[in-house]
Amino acid sequence: MVGIRKSGLTIERIDSELLVFDPETDEVHSLNESSALVFDMCDGSSTTEEMRARLPEIGLPADPEIIELALAELDEASLIEVQPALAASNVTRRTLTRRLGLSAVAVALIPVVETILAQPAAAAGSFLTTPAGTSGTTAAP
Repeated sequence: MVGIRKSGLTIERIDSELLVFDPETDEVHSLNESSALVFDMCDGSSTTEEMRARLPEIGLPADPEIIELALAELDEASLIEVQPALAASNVTRRTLTRRLGLSAVAVALIPVVETILAQPAAAAGSFLTTPAGTSGTTAAP
C-alpha cells in the first residue's frame, strides 16, 4: 500500500509539524509530527513498512496500526490518495494508547490531522488602530 500526496498543496514546516493549505477547498490542515512523517513519505513509492520503520525516530513503536491511522487521517482530509484504497479503519487513538501502553508523551505523538477553513483574503478584513487608540476591524476594500 502506498500513498500519493495531492498536487497543488502549499506546505510549510514549523518545527516538527506541517501546515498544509489546499487552495481547492480553502482548508488549512495542521499535521503533528507522526502525521507529517507519513505525509512526507507519501511519494508514491514508499511502502507502509518503510513508514513503520521510521516511527522509532520520533519516539513511537514501529506498529502498523499507527501508520494505518495516519493514512486514514490524511486520506479523510483529502491530502493523499491511497493505492489500493483504504478499507474502513477500526483503529482509534484510544485503542492504540491502551493496546500499546503509551506514555503521556508518546500519546501526543499519535497521528493527528486538524482541519480549519481558511477565510478568503477579501473576507478577512484588516486590523486598524482608531484615532482614539482603540482597535477595530474593518472589511478590506
